[in-house]
Amino acid sequence: MINVHCRRFELIVSLYLLVLLVIFALFGCASTYLVKFIYCYWVKKQIEIRYVWWACLCALLIIPISLLSQWLL
Repeated sequence: MINVHCRRFELIVSLYLLVLLVIFALFGCASTYLVKFIYCYWVKKQIEIRYVWWACLCALLIIPISLLSQWLL
């Protein structure tokens, strides 16, 4: 009986760590796109608005993933 509960706990912790890894990767992608935008703006002297859109998309994907993980786990 204890073994079954322990395995379920391990599965929940593993899924939670996977969700945290995905959220961390999305934050990294968003910051990379913002750095690309700043580089294009300051160095190349041109505005690439697509980098801002991709950064916003990455940041907005974090919200449903975190809400879904709180609901499921």
